[in-house]
Amino acid sequence: MSDGHIRFATPLDAEPISALLKESSAFFLASQDDAHAAAYFAHTSPQRMRENIAMRDRAFLVAEVDGEFAAFIALKDWRHIVQFFVAPRFQKLGVGAALWSRALAEIRRQGPPQDITVRTTVFAVPVFGRFGFEITGERTTQKGMTFVPMVLRANGDAVG
Repeated sequence: MSDGHIRFATPLDAEPISALLKESSAFFLASQDDAHAAAYFAHTSPQRMRENIAMRDRAFLVAEVDGEFAAFIALKDWRHIVQFFVAPRFQKLGVGAALWSRALAEIRRQGPPQDITVRTTVFAVPVFGRFGFEITGERTTQKGMTFVPMVLRANGDAVG
């Protein structure tokens, strides 16, 4: 990722994070206009993202390219990826890989290795596979969101 910068998120990042989540929602919401979608959009509003960024059990990292918001990853308890999204115009440029590499370094600083889990979109399964994650269950839809559970084993080969 040339001319990129990765940093911890601040409350000012809530707006672009929320916008990217809304833009990407068609990839994992079963419907864009049902009660589950409405709840999701409320849960990922800029105000809720500001609150989440401030939570002690969460860590948000942001990638910028040429000063422009490009991607983010949200972690819970340093062992579960809550969200990991790269803006479409920055995909396939190494932004996601660079962000994951930094996130993995931060995770490893937290203590002994632990399994890292994610519930990813079907579209991102190959990406997480390249990072060393393996599928742990069937494609599932819960609360209107479709995902595939995956894990990166603490004793596995993480790519980062």
